[in-house]
This record gives sequence, structure tokens and C-alpha cells, in this order.
Amino acid sequence: MRHNITPAPHSGSQSTVASGTSPAANTRRIRNAIRIVAKLLEADTAYLPLFQRLEVDLKAAEEQEHALERAMRWVAQDQTYAEDDAFRSKSGSG
Repeated sequence: MRHNITPAPHSGSQSTVASGTSPAANTRRIRNAIRIVAKLLEADTAYLPLFQRLEVDLKAAEEQEHALERAMRWVAQDQTYAEDDAFRSKSGSG
């Protein structure tokens, strides 16, 4: 079965990574799209560029997710240091 959908040409400014949603939600959404497009590829190789673009976007979304996790570790670490400093100030040590 041939679908009458032509994949759009790749543009550097376009992305399937949605703004305003969590990186984990983006990753799930892109993985789901990859599954759908992979099934479409069984019938029509015209979807191959879309599949490849989704793979690139998945990698970007995963990198964004990991960066956010690293940032949250820094925040948690800073809060721990701030709590330690506050404790030292109250206890008179420091």
C-alpha cells in the first residue's frame, strides 16, 4: 500500500523536539514516532528520510534529557552546600 505523503525536506531549523514539554516526554514522543514510521517503511521506503531525521532528533532529545539531569544534580549539590553552610553558621563552627 502506497501512502500519498511526501516527507518534507530536512531544514536545519526544524525539529521534532517540542518546546515547553519535558525532555522525557519528548523522548517518548519521538520513540513512538520512530515506531510508527518504521512500520510505514515496510510498505514504502519514501519514509526513510523521516525515519533518519527522527533518529537524529531522538539523540538530541536524549542529550537534552541527560543535560537536564546533570543540571538538577548541580542544584541538589548547591542546596546541600547551602544547608551545610547554614548549619555551620548556627553552630558557630566554620
